[in-house]
Amino acid sequence: MTMTDMNIRLAIIDPVLEAQVMHVLAESGIQCAGRHFALAEIPISDRSSVVVVTTPSTLHASHMRDEFHRIVSLGDKAPSGAISLSESEIHELPELISKMLTQGNGTNDSIVDPYNRNPSVKGVLPRVGARTLNRILEENLGAILLPIMKRQDHPYKNILLSEIDDQSILRLCDELLVGDSNEPWSAVVINKVPRNSMAQKRLRALERELQGSGVAYFHPIYFDAEIQITGAPSKSTIRALQPLFDWIAKSN
Repeated sequence: MTMTDMNIRLAIIDPVLEAQVMHVLAESGIQCAGRHFALAEIPISDRSSVVVVTTPSTLHASHMRDEFHRIVSLGDKAPSGAISLSESEIHELPELISKMLTQGNGTNDSIVDPYNRNPSVKGVLPRVGARTLNRILEENLGAILLPIMKRQDHPYKNILLSEIDDQSILRLCDELLVGDSNEPWSAVVINKVPRNSMAQKRLRALERELQGSGVAYFHPIYFDAEIQITGAPSKSTIRALQPLFDWIAKSN
């Protein structure tokens, strides 16, 4: 998908805020392809090529966040699945959108946040959850890391995400070998881990194998049914991710 394949749509109920956004975009030469009151108004066939600019209240009322190329939420707290900009940061919206459009959709489950709020998350295989993890990081760490990430000398951190099945682990090992010469992976996260003794034994063995391989941090994420149903993590998952949040913040 190329830059010309995508378009910008607004879903902002507040007319004053909508007018402000349209003015900022117009000044940068970015055209808006449509204005809507709800995400459901955007045709299903178009959603994968749409960058939506909206607000937290509209997103909270929608369950279709994953259907869009990207979502920018104008407000203090964006739901999972959106990049958050405060209303005082609206002037930065054109740059953010331009980076999104230039990058395109990509071909795998890996996302590098175009606003450099968070580390990059790369999935070793499609559908291991890199998109979801990146969104969790955006929601929980974006405001904390923004001042740090804007520094020219900040150390950019990478997270390699895998599941615990044989195919994913083999692919993880391949990625780590490639990383030795190209990209130094700073952390390995294992997603959707079952809560059983066999999985625990495999986790411990994998962690031992990764010691001394240049991986600075290892973290498991246990299977969360709420993510599968609603697209948003449960409170227990967010609590369990706190050590990962702390590591990212300290390492930056």
